[in-house]
Amino acid sequence: IGPGCFTYMQKGVLAHIPEKRRGLIFVDNMLGSRFKVLGVPRYDLDTRYDPAEAAPGGAPSRQLSGIGKYQVVRVDAGGVYPQNLSVEQGSTVIWFNATDRYISVVFSKGDVLNRVTRAPTLFFLAPDGTYVSAAFGSGATASTAFARPGTFYYFVTGLPVSGGEAFAQVVVK
Repeated sequence: IGPGCFTYMQKGVLAHIPEKRRGLIFVDNMLGSRFKVLGVPRYDLDTRYDPAEAAPGGAPSRQLSGIGKYQVVRVDAGGVYPQNLSVEQGSTVIWFNATDRYISVVFSKGDVLNRVTRAPTLFFLAPDGTYVSAAFGSGATASTAFARPGTFYYFVTGLPVSGGEAFAQVVVK
């Protein structure tokens, strides 16, 4: 967290809000895709602070087309389904563990994913540079929202790698 920011935790969602935007903050939904700041029309996770926005008659902030939308990726003993997932900017991807063991979702370009994702659940930037979920068991989920376009490759630990079943990608449009 840089200078001039503060951290706020609500319903399991961690937010870093510029100090200029302090005020009454609440999470609009359980995915944490939008925050409300007193005196500011709307604060979306992908919108940067614009002082004109807070002024009366200021232009409304841009909302990503995928905010509030989600896609579920099922991970079972046979692999990752779907292996090629396309989502809109702002959409949340949820990985559901249908195996009988603990798994992790691992993106190799962690620094990139750390910049383009929002509101992660179980995901973190690991010391080795990967963006990885903590291990989660059968019936559990991990999730993150993708705020920028791109193609992001990942693999799931605990699955066979010889046939490619453990490898997949998320394409954000």
